[in-house]
Amino acid sequence: MRWREWLGRAVLAAGFFGFLLLFGGILFAVISRGISCLQPAMLWRTPSVLEGRQGLLPQIVNTAVICLLSLAVAMPAGLGCAILLLRADHPMGRMLSAALGALSTVPSAVYGLFGLLAFSQRLGMRYSILSGALTAALLILPTAAQTAHRAIQGTVQSGRTAARALGATEGEFYRGIVLPAARSGLVSAGLLCAARVAGESAALLLTSGIGNALPGADPRGWGSYLLSSGASLAVGIYQALLEGENDAAFAAALVLLVLLSLLGWAAQALGGRDGGD
Repeated sequence: MRWREWLGRAVLAAGFFGFLLLFGGILFAVISRGISCLQPAMLWRTPSVLEGRQGLLPQIVNTAVICLLSLAVAMPAGLGCAILLLRADHPMGRMLSAALGALSTVPSAVYGLFGLLAFSQRLGMRYSILSGALTAALLILPTAAQTAHRAIQGTVQSGRTAARALGATEGEFYRGIVLPAARSGLVSAGLLCAARVAGESAALLLTSGIGNALPGADPRGWGSYLLSSGASLAVGIYQALLEGENDAAFAAALVLLVLLSLLGWAAQALGGRDGGD
């Protein structure tokens, strides 16, 4: 019996160190190559094929805009779903829970195909920032709903009885007690969703395209920009590799890695503070 325990521990240790070796190798490769390829000027420069100039500014801005737009759609909808999920005894709550569980298993490429058909073609948005943002909002909706549900669950369970005793309505209870108390958790959920969107490539490749749109570059304003094709950082990595621009790909990968690390750290810090409170 003892040798089985030792064998199990050995397998677990081998798997753990194997994972660390693989993860560390990937991290080292991206960071070391990215540092050698990334020039500070690339962060505020636009790319130009004619001038042989590499730049990441459009991809950085497009990533930020797509993240903000998708969060503006997904977080309110996710919060509404989270409130419904609290009613586990209600048929709608059970149906919604099952639907969100199913949606969370759908590959991102399928979301991209849906966005391509529904937003880009059916609604006439073509390959555009707006089409990519709406598709990304659908992609992160299950995550937004589930993380928001965890953020407000404890507050709702502990405060509902007191709110009823004070004569507060359901709306007053959520606006005055639940949302302020769960603010850190909800912001943490938003940051996690933003990281999910920033790291997404397949869905955005099929909807927002590979253009280099920038706000302010078109005299027709923001409306024209949102309906223009614009690649995110993750899509830009794929595009650069496809064109044989390995240096640009590693530079974009390093910027994306730093961005995702910052978002993850901020979400962890806010989540820990919320849990500590």
